[in-house]
Amino acid sequence: MPDGIDVTTPTVARVYDYALGGFHNFVVDRELAEQAGRIWPDFTQAAHEHRAFLGRVVQWLLGRGIRQFLDIGSGLPGLGGVRELLQLTAHRTRAVHVDLDPVVVAHSQLVHGMPGVRVIRGDLRDPQTILCHPAVAEVLDFASPVAVVVTGVLHFVADEDDPAGILQQFADATVTGSYFVLSHAAALAGDAARLELVRQLFDRTPTPMHCRTPEQIARFLDGWDLLDPGLVPVTAWHPDPDDEDVPAQPALLAAVARKPPLRPGGRHGDGPGEGLRGEGRSRPRLVRGPRDRVRAAGRDRRPDAAILPADGQQTSALVYRDQRVIGVLDRP
Repeated sequence: MPDGIDVTTPTVARVYDYALGGFHNFVVDRELAEQAGRIWPDFTQAAHEHRAFLGRVVQWLLGRGIRQFLDIGSGLPGLGGVRELLQLTAHRTRAVHVDLDPVVVAHSQLVHGMPGVRVIRGDLRDPQTILCHPAVAEVLDFASPVAVVVTGVLHFVADEDDPAGILQQFADATVTGSYFVLSHAAALAGDAARLELVRQLFDRTPTPMHCRTPEQIARFLDGWDLLDPGLVPVTAWHPDPDDEDVPAQPALLAAVARKPPLRPGGRHGDGPGEGLRGEGRSRPRLVRGPRDRVRAAGRDRRPDAAILPADGQQTSALVYRDQRVIGVLDRP
């Protein structure tokens, strides 16, 4: 256990672990999960159905040739997680698993010391730090398609943190043919009172909950090609034929989308920095910087260029070499 962990404050990752029958949790996490179950009787079932969705989507992506995964909000090690699913496959895959919870990172690093797999601490609300992390540059090749997996985490990002803008930064770092996997708690008509009680429970964690309507969730997929069957309950996303009796989970939606080729006047294209050719709310510009101002992921890796946003507010930027992120350029 990392030093300085407050065992009196529950966290989402450990509550979810308990709901799945795991052992990496404390009394406060179990108490919150039990309280959530009394308010929302499907709480535990929803956790298991979400894990089953992850299993189906990983197999689906592997079947389409995807071998690189950026798994944000990866959670604690456990049966059916993205890490475990990739370990069981015969395909050679590369993955970086990201989580904000230091307990998650500590446990995962102990369990997953495999080639081509890294576990790092990172915050979805700070995508530049994730994309520019040395482990990401070492493992993932952004000149080839990557699956960005953001499941069960976006409903812990507040509107004021600009979740759409956060996701756009990941979109801008990936090439055509990359995939985006999303799941999100949905605020449904008639459930307002119950959802408010659940929200108040999660206010006790470091990451309060923010349910959104299906229409609001769908907007996060703007600019991507939404794939069949669309934005649906996790139980309805390519269900196994044997799961006909599984109860639906309408309050937990999921979708998979693919990044399209560049469209005239659009943002999407064929590689990092593609926004240079598109229209956007912060059109970037290409700059070149000296090597000694680069914190690169490895020795003797000289940058070709960096992408800086046009708004002038950001003090650092992604650095690319041969269309691959290799570090961060510090603006003087």
